[in-house]
Amino acid sequence: MNDIIQKFLTSVAEAVSVCRSNDVIAYGTGKVGKLLIPYLAQSTGSRLIGVTNSHIAMDEVGTFEDTGLPIRSPEFWYEKYPEATIMITTSRPDYYLDIAQIGWGIGFRNIICIESLVEKDIVSIQLNTLVSSKNRLLFELLLPNVGAYLVDQMCIANQIRDIHKASFAEFRECHKNKSVVVVGSGPTLNYYSQLEHMPHIGVNSTFLHPKIKLDYFFARDYASRSSLYDDLKNYNFVKFLGIVEWTSEAQEIYQVPESVIMESQARRFITQPRKEYIHCDIEHYPVMGLGSIIFGAFHFALFTMPKQIFLVGCDCAPTGHYDGSGGVDDASVNEFVNSWKWVKMFIKRYYPSIEVISINPVGLKGVFRDVYTESYVEAHPEIRQAGGEILNKENYGSAQGQ
Repeated sequence: MNDIIQKFLTSVAEAVSVCRSNDVIAYGTGKVGKLLIPYLAQSTGSRLIGVTNSHIAMDEVGTFEDTGLPIRSPEFWYEKYPEATIMITTSRPDYYLDIAQIGWGIGFRNIICIESLVEKDIVSIQLNTLVSSKNRLLFELLLPNVGAYLVDQMCIANQIRDIHKASFAEFRECHKNKSVVVVGSGPTLNYYSQLEHMPHIGVNSTFLHPKIKLDYFFARDYASRSSLYDDLKNYNFVKFLGIVEWTSEAQEIYQVPESVIMESQARRFITQPRKEYIHCDIEHYPVMGLGSIIFGAFHFALFTMPKQIFLVGCDCAPTGHYDGSGGVDDASVNEFVNSWKWVKMFIKRYYPSIEVISINPVGLKGVFRDVYTESYVEAHPEIRQAGGEILNKENYGSAQGQ
């Protein structure tokens, strides 16, 4: 990914500087683009020449908002300005890869993108404009609500620090130079025989699988899975159960009751409310969300600093669960796959020494290192014919996992 994206911008000032020194095409017309592009267009000396997104057809003609900047397809812009810089104007990291690959495939070789910090920066700039003299009264009326919100966020920050230090501190780098397994509940879990001497981190119903013995367990989705927690107290592994403080709706859907947490002798954790932000230190920050508890379990695995993380049962496919129960729809599958691609970028940047291996990949095929079990290959002989790598237990388990 770093070979495609040359630079990540962390401030509006950096974006302005780029636009003054290069011909720039802004790629992305969502909420951030609608705030950032007009600001860049009116900056002195700006060489922002046009706008595009993934839905613009070749012959479409129009201008963007009130900027007067022409909106054209990426192909159109490449024909006219092949040396231009593509600036990805979205703060959604899970979109970076797809957009960058589109631009690269068309022929652009100067591709940069903005990080989530730019979103905060441009909002701050716009707020300064908002609270001009004629809007001062409105701002002062809103300020008490803003202040109450900030107080809530400060309390939540303190809560995260206290809860996460109690839940996670002892596990920092606890599996350094070892291998760990993150276990999802996809159907391919049925083709997996447990690798010995490796810690297994499971989610949701994986602790009920008759052939899997877990060392750690993560869950948070209570409303739709309340029956899942009935037997949890009878299992002896380290349990992490999610509590939610971000919105009343999220609390209603996800938060595990305190009585269940105490009865299960579980530890608490909080998941981040927005997927754009991922932090390494889960003692002080929420674990990554990205729409599925599997990402929280994976975040914990990274925190233990292993040399390898095996993904088992992480099918990212609309094929249900290992026990035959229903799964996710196509739209959610695409979102999860994009999220894993973003996680791959995060690992490459912050955990380059950790190798991720997908066991029997389906939707994640080609994202990480793909390895298949013998039983799965027997059911899918085309994998062997295509030269797929077969899992050799002698190379792992007792040899590498201790």
